[in-house]
Amino acid sequence: MLGRALETEDEPNLITALAALAEHGEAADVGLVTPRLDDARPSVRAAAAVAALRLDRAGTIDGLAERFASEPAAVQMAILRGLGDLGAAEGPALKILVGASTVKNDELRLLATQALVDPRLSGREVYRALGARLGDSVREIQRAAATRLLQVASRGDVLSIPASGLEAGVKLKDDLARLHVSDIAIQYAYRGGRLTVETLCRLMVDPVDKVRKIEDYFSAPSWATYLIQEAKQNPLDASQVAAINSLTLRPEPHIRHNGFLALARAPYAPERSAILSRALNDEDDQIRKESTSWLLPDGNQPPELGAIAMARLLRCAADPESRGHVPAKEVFDRLNQAHAVPLLLDALAHPEQDIRDEAGARLQAVAGQRVEYDPEQDPRYNRRAFTVWWWKRTHPDGSLEGLLRDLGADNPSVRWRSAKEAGSLPLPEVRDRLAKALASERAAWVQDEQLRALQRFSPDHDFGAAKRMKPAQRKACVERALRWWAAQRAREVQQGGPR
Repeated sequence: MLGRALETEDEPNLITALAALAEHGEAADVGLVTPRLDDARPSVRAAAAVAALRLDRAGTIDGLAERFASEPAAVQMAILRGLGDLGAAEGPALKILVGASTVKNDELRLLATQALVDPRLSGREVYRALGARLGDSVREIQRAAATRLLQVASRGDVLSIPASGLEAGVKLKDDLARLHVSDIAIQYAYRGGRLTVETLCRLMVDPVDKVRKIEDYFSAPSWATYLIQEAKQNPLDASQVAAINSLTLRPEPHIRHNGFLALARAPYAPERSAILSRALNDEDDQIRKESTSWLLPDGNQPPELGAIAMARLLRCAADPESRGHVPAKEVFDRLNQAHAVPLLLDALAHPEQDIRDEAGARLQAVAGQRVEYDPEQDPRYNRRAFTVWWWKRTHPDGSLEGLLRDLGADNPSVRWRSAKEAGSLPLPEVRDRLAKALASERAAWVQDEQLRALQRFSPDHDFGAAKRMKPAQRKACVERALRWWAAQRAREVQQGGPR
């Protein structure tokens, strides 16, 4: 009977027959529908497409998804409404719904999402598609996806949700939407899913209590616990460090503490000592107490103290009234000379007199009568005197004159060895002789070592040197290094330094 009904050209009756076939037909009836997929009338094509998608779950009709993509928006919306009304989709139908949930057209995305949230639909592909909509710009889509995913969040299927969807969802301005996303995210994390450092930091400071204090509402760890676990897994990059740094600037002591702790626990984090050193002078007693262990972790790994951290340590150590005086003193007590002296030598060039004087006093205590720090002297001369003293102490068989001579030796092996040593003696005359040697060097392997040594004189200026460089790449690095050196020399001469 339906077969005869499909032969009519009366549009309303034909659409009714196609809808009936979609609801009650079987896979064998697909052949009755396919002729109408090319009907000239958009409404008939839409009804035929719904019927075909409903019946052809095995995907025997070629190009159904492609046909959908080529239809005008009005036909696409009619097809999506039809699939939503049927409440079931698999094969090509599910492919169309998933694809339509990502298009730019808001109405199409909404209709596709409304079809996907039907409880009769399930499975990883459905949950992945809905998870991607958690951060959608249309509030109705966000909430529909979040509401449906909340129903499956307590099951293992929650791990089908893409982390990127959760990350987008926690950035939403809608408090209720973020609350739903956080409820899903905690189940995701509890079952082993990994949220990014940036996402966890954002959740830790969310303005909504039920989001921020998730551990009070679920039998699960806090966001801070997951952040520290994530930080311990792999080295952090600059964007992750920036996110954690934002926590250390918060007014709440426990959030600052957890930020410092996460940063300290990471295997590596660029420039973290500059951030961790702020803990020395923090208002919170517990943070100050733990700051020493964060800056100097236990174990054989050398400390990562940089210039900013050393300046803070010296500033605190120089002021007995400072909150950071005691922890700074403890750091210096634990820091061995091999790590402390090079940093103190750099601090002799710091623009603040108090920091230079504290560094000079500590170097004087190590050097004894061998060299004297003079606070009235030009900082460059103090630094040179202590630098030469330290280099001779660590190179008992070497001499400055011999090193300068060997940088231009006839033997390339001697030039290579002297370049390697030159990096440990940051004096202007060593730098200048090294740069001149680089300019005239012809052996690539010696040039590589000279570039590495000269790079140590300019930690803030990257020459771009790398392992196994091609000739053109090495030439460009040499040119950059020599341009930096020429500019540095010109600046020093302008400031009254030796020509």
